[in-house]
Amino acid sequence: CDTMSAQQPRRRKAAQSADRADDTSQEPPTSAQKFIMEFPVLVLWTGIFCASSWALCFPLALPRRVLESPLIWRLPFHGGVFCTIGAFIVKWYMEVYQAGIMGQQINYESNPRATHLLLGLIGSAWLMLVVGLWPQYHVFSLLVVALFGIGVLFPVTMWSVMYGRSVENVIFMVATTYFVFWYTGDSGDLVM
Repeated sequence: CDTMSAQQPRRRKAAQSADRADDTSQEPPTSAQKFIMEFPVLVLWTGIFCASSWALCFPLALPRRVLESPLIWRLPFHGGVFCTIGAFIVKWYMEVYQAGIMGQQINYESNPRATHLLLGLIGSAWLMLVVGLWPQYHVFSLLVVALFGIGVLFPVTMWSVMYGRSVENVIFMVATTYFVFWYTGDSGDLVM
């Protein structure tokens, strides 16, 4: 009788562990399944960020004031644009050259200098853009720079999950080039 009672719990444990093995042996979702699962969330967040950013841009008269206002301090503003372009170049170097061509794993331990340079350029761009926009917008210059980051850069980065980093880099390069030509009307004016 003792052997029967000892065997029954063992059978139950074996059955439970088999059920657990079936649960953990599920295959990860394919890219199409991942797209279907993440697409509504991406559309929702992109819509929220873009709509709120554009709703706040109209009372502040963006981008017309950035382009035409004599109050904007142009030297720091140009420095912010150059630091943004520099951050893009460092990002491109890390993603395309080191990870794509050289096949290196990109993390902080393998690239501390490039990571520090990227963080420094992003911080410098933010600071210079805030200083350059301060005479026009005062405290709202923090909001203007945040609107650009949240309303433009964040949705592009979120959508890169769907279309990949290469397309994100091309979008950023085209948008930055378009802004520089739109801002200056001539690429030589930006240099001073």
